[in-house]
Amino acid sequence: MVFISGLTSSGKEIPNYWKYFIHRFLRLIIPVWLFYSLYFVVLYIGTRLNWGIGIPSWGTIGRTFLCLEGYGWIIRVFVLITLVTPLLIKLEDRVKNPLAFLAIIGGLIVLQEPLSQAFKETGDLLHKDLWEGCVLSLTGYIPAYLVGLRMRKAKMSEQFLYAALFSLATIIIFVIPAIPFDLEHFKRPPRFPFIVYGIAVSCLIWLCQPVLKELSKIRPCVFIGQNTIWIYLWHILLLLFVFRIQAPWWAQYLIVLGGAITLFLPQFCLCKRHKLSVLSKYLVG
Repeated sequence: MVFISGLTSSGKEIPNYWKYFIHRFLRLIIPVWLFYSLYFVVLYIGTRLNWGIGIPSWGTIGRTFLCLEGYGWIIRVFVLITLVTPLLIKLEDRVKNPLAFLAIIGGLIVLQEPLSQAFKETGDLLHKDLWEGCVLSLTGYIPAYLVGLRMRKAKMSEQFLYAALFSLATIIIFVIPAIPFDLEHFKRPPRFPFIVYGIAVSCLIWLCQPVLKELSKIRPCVFIGQNTIWIYLWHILLLLFVFRIQAPWWAQYLIVLGGAITLFLPQFCLCKRHKLSVLSKYLVG
């Protein structure tokens, strides 16, 4: 997702930083706050009706709205990336040499490991939120964003170079006996194996774009692609119930995806047809 965000920002100019940041910030945060307002109402109703759903503490609710807890973590990453996007665009534009660009990305990835080990054990929640939730989330996802910025306009040879090197690095990392093949272990905060793997897979999928772009001719695929944030948000609600279903993971996935799209459809149709208010633009897309 961060790689794709880099693709969409590639070649853009940002003449007014604060205007860009405020617009992007509101576009990300307002949908999240609207959804979580409904989400916690559902939790309250579910508790009152004995659905086996508990209400979290006020502290947890506050951290959820700040995207420091729960499934809103990716929104926090996007906001943090937005803060430094103009700088990253300039960096990518100035470093023309592919090897020099790779060296910068490699340096950032390697640096993430000692950064993630610093202050690893701390009982201070505020410190943990600032260091792991903000600093390490930002530094860990910058490499993927930079590669996304470059891949859209890079020559095919350079694209293959990135895909090959990161794929090779992934294979080497996970054949080392001392490193567990467990991506979740390296995900929060993002660490070396998770970052390298994510970039490798993103590059490989990008190389498949001549085939995958055919999906842009299929209306349901376009609809999902244009409304990912709300489909993602609705899936959070469905996760309250889907894990109670005894089914294979792929069946649970299809239930959640189908359910999220179904819940979003009335919202989409209502906003597109009636343009209810100034909030309508935050209820789609």
